[in-house]
Amino acid sequence: MSRLCVMLSMLMLCVVAVCAQSLHMTDAASEYDRGYSMYCDGNYAGCYDVMSALLHRNDAKAYHEEAAFYATMSQAQRVVNRTPDLLDRYLLEYPYSLHINEINLALGYHYYRVGEYGKAIESLLKLDLASIKYSEQDDYCYCLAMSYIQNNTQDPALPLLQALAQNSSRYRDEARYYSGYIYYDKCDYARARYVLTQVRSESEYATKAHYLLVNIDFENNQYAQCITQCESLLASNKVPEYNADLCRIAGESYYRLGNDAQALHYLNRYMESCNEPMRSAVYITGVLSYRDKQYNRAIELLSVVVNEDDAITQSAYMHKGMAYLQLQDRLNAYNALAHAANSKHDLTISEIALYNQALCAYEGNFDLFDSTLSLFDRFVQEYPHSVYIDDANSRISDLHIHSRNYAAALDYIDRIKQPSVDILKQRQQLLYMLGTEDFANNRIAQAGEWFAK
Repeated sequence: MSRLCVMLSMLMLCVVAVCAQSLHMTDAASEYDRGYSMYCDGNYAGCYDVMSALLHRNDAKAYHEEAAFYATMSQAQRVVNRTPDLLDRYLLEYPYSLHINEINLALGYHYYRVGEYGKAIESLLKLDLASIKYSEQDDYCYCLAMSYIQNNTQDPALPLLQALAQNSSRYRDEARYYSGYIYYDKCDYARARYVLTQVRSESEYATKAHYLLVNIDFENNQYAQCITQCESLLASNKVPEYNADLCRIAGESYYRLGNDAQALHYLNRYMESCNEPMRSAVYITGVLSYRDKQYNRAIELLSVVVNEDDAITQSAYMHKGMAYLQLQDRLNAYNALAHAANSKHDLTISEIALYNQALCAYEGNFDLFDSTLSLFDRFVQEYPHSVYIDDANSRISDLHIHSRNYAAALDYIDRIKQPSVDILKQRQQLLYMLGTEDFANNRIAQAGEWFAK
């Protein structure tokens, strides 16, 4: 009887042990499922605690790789600054894991979020699009495309954006906008317009697309249409960060259409709201200020834009010189006009500047006879068909008269095609002075000829 009891007791212990082992294994599977559910629900702290506990259980070794993956991913979501280290450590520990694609995807997304776009591209290119879950392919294409754009390598982004524009309901309008932006940046305005006009009006990117379309109109010299669109966007005030530049575009468009008052109105608004205004806008505002007789302001603005060797600098120097002349500051006017005259980007400006530089020296009494005369001589040689040529010849003649070089003075007066009454009187006086000069030097016959003329 006691033997039977012993056997029964042993049998009971085995049953208990088997049940305990079965219960233990069920608990591991249950815990894994619980942690996985937490991860799917975004409860990363809870998931990390459950999966970390499983990693310390010998009876859960079958779940260690999966538990380590979800623990790593949960920790990466919570401790962003350690994300690369955590994910790299997992790859070192499980180099043949089935989650390698997900790790590289997570690395790519992390680098994109923190602005390390080169590393984001490197990580994302380790994946084949076909290896990514269908539900995640749009996010992958978007992240890779935007990383390319932010990394200033726009061409590889275009096919990704085109795929999103065609297939993604979530990213369609954004993809169209950025495709249009890339085409605009490449100066392919026709394609840019085609893509941007497909952005739906109810989209959050509609106003941004509208803004780019305004820029395209401006680049295509469609100034009247440009002004209408600018004023519409400014009135709606949907994207306040664009308002300053819309004022600039409207102002420059009005300037090119010859409406100085409206141009100055919008450009003043732009200048007031912009810490680093565009050079073209500063130049135009300076020119308009000169035309509006705000000479000191014109000089101040134009002085800012003369830092490059181009047509804007040449024109700015000429307008500065003319502004100084209006303020009776002939020395500064002379120097500014000299810069404009010596530049050859725009020969019309060179001509006007050289004439006014010579005139400035002539009227400024700088006591530089030879310099003033050489400026007028240079003007006559370089611009023989100028509308100012007769006046230049008259000034040269006057300079020679004052130097008592009457023959040279007469020579320049005779070059004037349509001399005025005053010039003809001056010519008659020169003939008389040449006659008296020869008569005083006993050249009687020659003097008679001058007097006869």
